[in-house]
Amino acid sequence: MSKKQKKRMRERERFQASTSSATVEQEVHSNSTLGPDASLEVPTGMGLLSRDTTSAPEIGEEEAREQAFAPSSVALLDKYLLSKLSVEQSIFVAGLAVCGWIFIQDNGANRLNDWNTVIWTVQKSAVVLSIALLAMGILWLYKRFTK
Repeated sequence: MSKKQKKRMRERERFQASTSSATVEQEVHSNSTLGPDASLEVPTGMGLLSRDTTSAPEIGEEEAREQAFAPSSVALLDKYLLSKLSVEQSIFVAGLAVCGWIFIQDNGANRLNDWNTVIWTVQKSAVVLSIALLAMGILWLYKRFTK
């Protein structure tokens, strides 16, 4: 199983465990709103709860703050790029990012007006990608010979 499938299964188990324990603790009110003939001993099918359903903190209760956001751009890169991709893939993604930056800069400077300038931008991007591919090849050779 992949990591995502395992994570989904754990989340389902946690959800089922929390809902099963919540149903045991819930108090069901009697069915007293159907009229004088209604039995007060039969619970309603709606499952009305006798607990407070708000999630607002009470006075004196500290609100737990979870740090869901990355504190810096370097931590964001580490979280989503470096920890999930191999070094070779990270080099290739960095090369693609530089190529995108080249296109954005040339477009911002109004240099992409005719085909000659577009081809020049593509050539600059090809040089960047070839450098990235060369670095990936050197890293691959290094890993192969050091094993």
